[in-house]
Amino acid sequence: EYDEWANKNSDPSKRDPDGYFVLGEVSAALNSIGIATKKIRFRKHKIIDILTNEEHHISDSELKQLPATLEDPVIVMQSKTQFNRVVVAGELISAESGLPVIAAIELDPKGQIKNFVVVASAYDRKLQSLLDTSDILYVDPNKKRTDNWLRQRRLQLPELVTQYGSIGKVTYFNPNVNRISANSEMKQALRKANLIDDNGN
Repeated sequence: EYDEWANKNSDPSKRDPDGYFVLGEVSAALNSIGIATKKIRFRKHKIIDILTNEEHHISDSELKQLPATLEDPVIVMQSKTQFNRVVVAGELISAESGLPVIAAIELDPKGQIKNFVVVASAYDRKLQSLLDTSDILYVDPNKKRTDNWLRQRRLQLPELVTQYGSIGKVTYFNPNVNRISANSEMKQALRKANLIDDNGN
């Protein structure tokens, strides 16, 4: 289905932006951190944005491999910059940059229908600073695979991460609720926007 869409025009900017692809369902790994079983959608206009962004060294071939990353991730983190999102990393590497490709999953997309999550973005980047400053929710419990993955990418888990498997639950933010449970960076951002006070209310 993806090939049929992509082959109609080799220039991503001229492809039909309407509609979406279904990448499968939320995996057991993502279930374990509190994400309900839902379909995963990847909107075509978002794919075009990714492919035409010069800062994202991502190809059609790599985007087609995202379902495997989402099904069997190595690391899942709470997004540092967006509420109700997680960042997922796995085996996928950008052929252009040699860096890991990570996917951001929006858990509460806008609209009336709530029976799906969406791939909000995919991009390549160095991961160590992200590992050091993010809330890590999941580490693949296959220690051999995880340790090999870290070693091949010259990465280290933060000292606070002492176990593998599901080690946290995703934080959902409801703007209609006064009190929230969120990481410190999110709270700081809300304080600056005058959405919560110093007590997190």
